[in-house]
Amino acid sequence: MQWALVLIALVARSVVARRAGGIPLGAEESHRRPSKSSECQIGGEVRELGSTWFADLGPPFGVMYCIKCQCVPVQKKRKIIGKVHCKNIKNECPKPTCDEPVLYPGKCCKVCPEDVESPDVAQDVTSPSEDDDKNMKYFASVLTGDETATGRFSFHKRSLYYSFYATSRPSLIQFLDPAGNIINEQELGSGSVYQNATEKICGVWRRVPRDYRKLIRKEQLT
Repeated sequence: MQWALVLIALVARSVVARRAGGIPLGAEESHRRPSKSSECQIGGEVRELGSTWFADLGPPFGVMYCIKCQCVPVQKKRKIIGKVHCKNIKNECPKPTCDEPVLYPGKCCKVCPEDVESPDVAQDVTSPSEDDDKNMKYFASVLTGDETATGRFSFHKRSLYYSFYATSRPSLIQFLDPAGNIINEQELGSGSVYQNATEKICGVWRRVPRDYRKLIRKEQLT
């Protein structure tokens, strides 16, 4: 049997959970399976959804400043996943007006020596935003559906921490976007000794993409 939780104080339709069944009690949190989140993994690094960067091929090639990569959202059934998309932007360089243009380190386009301050081809590389990294206030929530729960949510360093009490422990939590697509999924398992003793459900959504942080901050993820 499945049951849905509708978050009405923080964001609407943002959490869906399914009832746990057949999982032995007493398992520690370390047994929880990894969450399925909207992000990209490349070369051992995790990239935030919507972020852009220059392709780094490592030694001896190094960073390729004419190859721009981006972590783009892709819908797979009802889930939103991240996919790396790279393209060569050298053809977007403006044509120099001199006969002997030069290429400066860290640039993609050649420029005339007298135009050292000339901007390079638009890279749109994501830079950290001070507002996005600020800790946010706590949010209290009431979740309703076939079963009910009350919860608290807070942000700290781009991660969303949550804890709530429910009439029965769910085994799966899904965060949904306004269209009902799954943007983050976490399997809870049976919980730690503390959670089982207090009947409290705790977890964290790490590296929340910037676009989703903005929607949550404005309470517009509905």
